[in-house]
Amino acid sequence: MTKMVALPFASSEQRNRFFNQRVGDLKLNAVWNYVVSNNNPNWKGDPLLHHMHYHSTEHMKQVTALALWLLDKEAQQPWQYDTGALPLAVACMFHDMDHSLGRLNDESNIRLAQEAFKKYLTLCEDERIKDHEAIILDLIDITRFPYMKNRHPKNLIERCIRDADILYGMQDDALDVVMFALRHEVNRSVNTNTRYNQEQWAQGRVDFIRSVESYCPTADAMMDWLLAEDNDHNHQDKIDDWMRHEVSFRDTSAHKLKANDVLFIDTQEDSTPKRRLIERVETVHPYLNIYFDGGEAISLRDGESCVVVERRK
Repeated sequence: MTKMVALPFASSEQRNRFFNQRVGDLKLNAVWNYVVSNNNPNWKGDPLLHHMHYHSTEHMKQVTALALWLLDKEAQQPWQYDTGALPLAVACMFHDMDHSLGRLNDESNIRLAQEAFKKYLTLCEDERIKDHEAIILDLIDITRFPYMKNRHPKNLIERCIRDADILYGMQDDALDVVMFALRHEVNRSVNTNTRYNQEQWAQGRVDFIRSVESYCPTADAMMDWLLAEDNDHNHQDKIDDWMRHEVSFRDTSAHKLKANDVLFIDTQEDSTPKRRLIERVETVHPYLNIYFDGGEAISLRDGESCVVVERRK
């Protein structure tokens, strides 16, 4: 029987707390604020992709949390975390910066991320980050896809960023962006004529995951459990359930929102975009105050675009 090894974060709130604590401990809040303010993925011409893309700022945040968690678990001596956490965190924060969202191959995407990091260095006053420039650039490069046999991770922190980048998509609250947004990005590619419909994407997802090597024993054990047939809630089962509901996402305008609509959106309290059921809408011109059934609320301008979620079943 496959050993049960769960993913580290039971909720987005727990993951956010972990991220905030570790980034604060490393004194890297200024770096993260820069990324949030300056990341500019190429969604242009696709309003839906503007709100819902896989290679997002939130993706880089979650990969940072997962990579630091892995480093903590995999480090055999305290110095391995103490010396590796800073370059690992910074690399995770930048590794998909200014992503083309399918318009360029990943070699070009990596180059964009590395250039964004180098640009940050011209403004950075943190000598620790400058001292780790070469290591951080190598860490960003090890996430380049497709993974090649001549480009294996060569040390612990490279293993952590590589595994965290894949584990991100195995989390329950990433399933919508994996099944819809990532497919949407791949289908935008100008370098290949391959286009995937939802059924093809769902059928190939687990085979793709199985083809990717995990380098950290902790990540490998988690992957084994998440894909195991004797796990009643394995990744394939969750994909099958997602497909049964025939989920669709649609770009709309805030003034059309009403109670019982479901938005795919983040909030000030929770940076993770997810489905949120609208309890009520109040108009305070020119804004709409949207109240969700979980107690959270947001304000949108009445003409602002957003994404609603619909299920046919």
